[in-house]
Amino acid sequence: MLLYISIFGIFLSVILLYFNAKNYSSSIYLGIYFILVCLYGIDEYVMLWSKSIFWITVFCTNVVFTTYAVGPLLYLYIRSVLTDNARLKMKDIWHFVPMLIYLIAALPYIFTPYAFKVKIAKAIISDPGFMGQYHFTILSDWFTVPGVYLSRPLLALAYSIASAIILYKHFKLRKHANRLMRERFIHRWLITLFGFQLLLLVSHVFFLFGCFDIAHSSMELSEEVVNFTSSIGLIGLVLSPILFPRILYGLPNIPTNVPIVPDAVSDNPNADSTPVARKTPAYEEEYMLIITEKIDECMSKQQLYLQKDLNLSQLSVIINIPTHHLAYFFSGYMGMTFNDYRNVFRVEHAKRLIMDQKTTMITLEAVGLLSGFSNRNTFSRVFKEQEGMSPSAFAAQYSR
Repeated sequence: MLLYISIFGIFLSVILLYFNAKNYSSSIYLGIYFILVCLYGIDEYVMLWSKSIFWITVFCTNVVFTTYAVGPLLYLYIRSVLTDNARLKMKDIWHFVPMLIYLIAALPYIFTPYAFKVKIAKAIISDPGFMGQYHFTILSDWFTVPGVYLSRPLLALAYSIASAIILYKHFKLRKHANRLMRERFIHRWLITLFGFQLLLLVSHVFFLFGCFDIAHSSMELSEEVVNFTSSIGLIGLVLSPILFPRILYGLPNIPTNVPIVPDAVSDNPNADSTPVARKTPAYEEEYMLIITEKIDECMSKQQLYLQKDLNLSQLSVIINIPTHHLAYFFSGYMGMTFNDYRNVFRVEHAKRLIMDQKTTMITLEAVGLLSGFSNRNTFSRVFKEQEGMSPSAFAAQYSR
């Protein structure tokens, strides 16, 4: 089962990267983190249970160095989520030095002849404890074989502690500040991530105990514990993005059932003032209202919708709100795309021009261009979708 879970996890990680990496840079760290964790699961299965000479020859030592990047990637992901900045700094290169050191130390074994590696694989199959005796890297001569093996879970644990510290400092700072988001959703997500990684660390410790234990009965017990904890940890990590899908957008989800009255309703005394019940989960109301105010300032007063090339990225720069926050605001909070939202203002602007008898001086095509539409066909199509009639039919109602 460990093998299938790991392969499935890599498959989901590739999908996550393909669909989210471009818009949500922090998901790059998360996707690669999942891939390396699942690759570790495959390595663990191959070395302990596959009994395959070929696959043990391929995996033995050749992929171990990647596990040294698991801790740093988790740390970088958490930092990017909390700061909303996924950009790597020059000093971040130091996080991957342990991985590079192990890779260099393992090069002598990596480049040994294939026939020699086959002999090593046969020795591992006959006695898994052999892995705790053979010096696969030159580091074993300096720090002992157990020391090298233990360096991987200890490094991951150190980065987990560092991640927990920045998480604590973040929430402590937010607690004493006029924060816009009570990031409880992110808090739960990161705690879940920590928990499942801890299970994987425990399973790895049992893996090491199995390698260093000579007693065969004890080795079998270790295999059962490793299999169980690794399976639970990997299943949790693989399913965690499914359980917390909105974390990919970088926004917390606060379970509240407060009804919301849209601005368009509250500003119109003749409109129905019945609160609109949202079918989707409500979000942090204070933050959503601030975004609403900023967008309304740009649209109603500055009339940015008149710019033909106005898109979400440009709006993000203008109001200083991250693009993925705006994408989540429109899709989850408003229930529409940014283009649909922008076109509402454009159609209203066109209606005002028509009602002010501007069509006696300019054509309807010109009205569409003055309202921000790029061409006549788009103007006619969007106008009819919103008003249920064409621009010419609407103008006929106000013709003299």
